[in-house]
Amino acid sequence: MPGRYLSGLSGEAIVAFERLVAEAGPLDEAGLRGVFREFVERRLELAQGFLDSAKAMPADDGINSRNAISRCYYAMHHAGRAVIFSVSKTDVTRHDKVWEGLPKDFPERREYQRRLKDWHSLRNKVDYSPYVEPGQSFRALQQSSLKDTAEFVQACRQYLKERGVVQ
Repeated sequence: MPGRYLSGLSGEAIVAFERLVAEAGPLDEAGLRGVFREFVERRLELAQGFLDSAKAMPADDGINSRNAISRCYYAMHHAGRAVIFSVSKTDVTRHDKVWEGLPKDFPERREYQRRLKDWHSLRNKVDYSPYVEPGQSFRALQQSSLKDTAEFVQACRQYLKERGVVQ
């Protein structure tokens, strides 16, 4: 009785399931794993795209540096979401759920959780505050965010490769 698995699903989830079956056709276990893999790969591509965009922005201590820091944070956010989905099959969207949801076996988990939380806070400041805190340089923060982001995106990609989720 496979219908029992639909019990408790929201209408939105059922519509999404119907669309998946309509587009992909009947799915066996391997086909469903392929859909999951493709979802994780697209999330990683989005993360890499945000990182590449941030790298292309000039360091000007102004709007470009602010934008680069913001794009870096979102690269980290989406890379983390890819990892979490690969483990839990849950697509988390809340920012705090990303750093809280990193798997227990994720390398340097606590350090990356701290970085995600810190960069989230800083992203809020650069996106919403018209002021620079005394002694703060967006140019320096941009360079630091690029470094941390590249490391985290690579750590996520490596984690997923080691588990056979991506190539």
